[in-house]
Amino acid sequence: MKKVLLVIMATIIFVSCQTQKRSIDYSIKNTYEEYYTLKTYKSFDEVWDLLIKEIVVENEDYPKVLEKTSGLLVMDYYIGNRHITRERKDDNKKLVDSLAYFVSPFTSTIDKEITEEELDSLERKKDEYSYYDSNEDYNNINKLLVEEKDVLLYIKLTDLGKEREIMIKFGNKGALKSTGNYEEKFLNIFESKLNQK
Repeated sequence: MKKVLLVIMATIIFVSCQTQKRSIDYSIKNTYEEYYTLKTYKSFDEVWDLLIKEIVVENEDYPKVLEKTSGLLVMDYYIGNRHITRERKDDNKKLVDSLAYFVSPFTSTIDKEITEEELDSLERKKDEYSYYDSNEDYNNINKLLVEEKDVLLYIKLTDLGKEREIMIKFGNKGALKSTGNYEEKFLNIFESKLNQK
């Protein structure tokens, strides 16, 4: 009788282990730049004044640090779920959302990678204030990393003699990495506005 019970218990344990979903942790594999720069021949004052207009006035938010003499501007930047993506399981050189500002490590219980058709369908459902459902896109981003997370946005203006250099980067990101999309977009728009002066 004891042998029968042992066999039944072993079978139950084996079957339950087989049906339980396996959780796999995926770390960030790709390398991402830490900061981005732009050089200009415009004067220090011109560049600084435009930075204040673009960052402070447009965002209606006062910086934590605003020091013209050192050329340093530091602001809080809120990360919402819509700003975050992950690397694809089948090709870590590609992001699930190529427009996202940050990439996150993630945990998945689904072996299958999302297809391009499914991703296109999810992209159509996205709006300005939403991020696709983590289960629906097999994303499973660790929400503890991203919920109500503020990072610091650093902008440093340096006088190099004939040129001025603007450096932009995100700090205190934790496990998140910046994709560079925000920084490149900001610097492109900033350069265009600077050249109109």
